[in-house]
Amino acid sequence: MPDAVIEITGELAKWPIPQTEDLKKLSELTSKSLDTVTHLTEYEDEKANRILTAMAFMSAFAAVLFAGVFAHYASEFLQKLRAVAPCRFYLIETGYAVFGLYALILSIGVAYSLYGMKPRFNVPKGWKSSTTTFPKSFLFFEKINDVPPANWAKAFTATSADNLAFQYIKNNVLESYLIAGKVPLKLKPLKTASNLYIASTCILVLWLVLTGVGFAMVDLFPSPAVSGIKTSSEMDKPPSESKSNQTEDSSPNSKPTPENQSSGTAPTPSPAKPPLSPSLKPPKTKVSAAQKNSPK
Repeated sequence: MPDAVIEITGELAKWPIPQTEDLKKLSELTSKSLDTVTHLTEYEDEKANRILTAMAFMSAFAAVLFAGVFAHYASEFLQKLRAVAPCRFYLIETGYAVFGLYALILSIGVAYSLYGMKPRFNVPKGWKSSTTTFPKSFLFFEKINDVPPANWAKAFTATSADNLAFQYIKNNVLESYLIAGKVPLKLKPLKTASNLYIASTCILVLWLVLTGVGFAMVDLFPSPAVSGIKTSSEMDKPPSESKSNQTEDSSPNSKPTPENQSSGTAPTPSPAKPPLSPSLKPPKTKVSAAQKNSPK
């Protein structure tokens, strides 16, 4: 589209100023055309943002599931599982590889989405800046900044209303074409991102199936060899817990538990109480002879 501006401006230069009534109708029609293509680009950006938000929630949910699976199967457990049940081991490892592929394709799709939504302006090479005092466009910011501030204001004050309205009509025609040419540049990476999102979702479903089958074969319906393998929590259990339990059972003041009574184990006897000291014994009262011989 390098010569688009030259071709359009050449045809618009041959256009005589219409009458006032025609200017109003032309202004409405050209403004409608400009608004339509502008809203189209905004709609595509909003739709891409909604898809990106949905994929963000889905990827967060998948990351939580993967973290749980990764923490459930420790490396020590997988090493033992590889020795006794290699099929189940490779099933779990295949799930890890599939999830990595899912994350890779999803990341590429996000990159394409960001590339499609990035700000871009369709400025052809033929539309070069000039040192003229009259702006080439009343709508595009670069052409507005090309002229000095005083000349920008003079373009309104020193121009008749009909001529100014006609300049806006010409700008609407040119800007509509330039924005319409920007839409394919935006849609191409967004379509690629959508295809990658669909592919990543299918891979995520495959990972869920593999993870479910692996969990069923290892945890729900394990083989006798797999049943003999301790889980990661049992392997990492500190030995201090068993020692503390032994010290509690051997304490002198421990009471007999129902387990000890049922098994016939005698409880540990408590130590005997020490005898009272002579100073703590009650004093003996002396009885006189008169009290002994007195009749009762």
